[in-house]
Amino acid sequence: MITLNQYRDKWLGEKFDEVIGFYPREFYCLDNFSSFKVKHRHYLYSSLEEAYQANKFLDSAHPEIAEMIKQSSSAHEAQKIAFANRDKQVSDWDEIKLAMMEVLLRFKLEQNPYVAKKLLETLDYQIVEDSPKDSYWGWGENRDGQNMLGTLWMKLREEIRKNHHMHLNTKPFEMISSGEKQIEYRLNDEKRQQLRVGDTISFTKLPDKNESLDVIITDLQKYRTLLEMYEATFNQYLCKYYKRPDEIINTHYTDEEVEQHGCLAIRIKKL
Repeated sequence: MITLNQYRDKWLGEKFDEVIGFYPREFYCLDNFSSFKVKHRHYLYSSLEEAYQANKFLDSAHPEIAEMIKQSSSAHEAQKIAFANRDKQVSDWDEIKLAMMEVLLRFKLEQNPYVAKKLLETLDYQIVEDSPKDSYWGWGENRDGQNMLGTLWMKLREEIRKNHHMHLNTKPFEMISSGEKQIEYRLNDEKRQQLRVGDTISFTKLPDKNESLDVIITDLQKYRTLLEMYEATFNQYLCKYYKRPDEIINTHYTDEEVEQHGCLAIRIKKL
C-alpha cells in the first residue's frame, strides 16, 4: 500500500493533539475555499467558493446579492452573505447545485494546472471532503455522508487521467504482476515525456501479446545516465539482484540514446 502524506510535516500528523498547525495540507487545493481563481460568466472570482455562492443569485430576482459576494473580502464572507440571503436565491437551486458545482470544478481544473497535477497525485485513492459539518458535500459528523464534492473530484480525475501503452518481456511482466517489481526503467524519450504521476500504463506481455496488466504511476524521477538512475534506486529494488549498481549491463539503449534523452525511473502500483 502507498501512503500519501496528508500533512506536509509528518510529525504534525502524529502529534496533532499537541499542536495547532495552520500550514495547508498536501491536497488543500481541492478545497473550494483555497485561493485558486475561477473565471466564470466573464468574472474572475478569487475562489471557487465565491463563484458557487454568487451563482445562487446571478439569475434570481436579487442579482445585487451576487454583486455583494463578488466584492466580499474572503470565501468565508461570501458564504456568510449567501447563507444570510438564502430565501432570495434562485428557486431551483437544490435541483441545479450539483451540476453547477461540477461546472465550476471543471473551470478550476482547466484554469489552474497545479490543481490538475495535484488531483492526479491522489492516484486511485478515495477523495473525501472530510468536513464534520456537511454530510452532502462532505462525509459529515459520522463519516457516512454523501461526499458529493469528493465524488465529483474522482469523476474528473478519471476524465483527465491518461492511459499509456507499453510492451514488456515475460520476466519483468510477471515480476510486476506479482508485485515484486515496482520500478520500471526506461529511456526518457518523447513517448515517456508524456507520462504524469497519476496516469495509468497498460503493459502488454511479449512475445505473444495475449496478456496485459494495468498499473498506476506513483512517481517519476529523471536521471542523466543509467548508472545514476541505478545508483539512486539500488537499495529500493536492484539490490535484490545485484551486488553493485555498476554490475548492471544495459542491453536496451545505446550510449547516444541515453545522452540524447536521459533516463526515467517509473514507480508503479498494480491496479
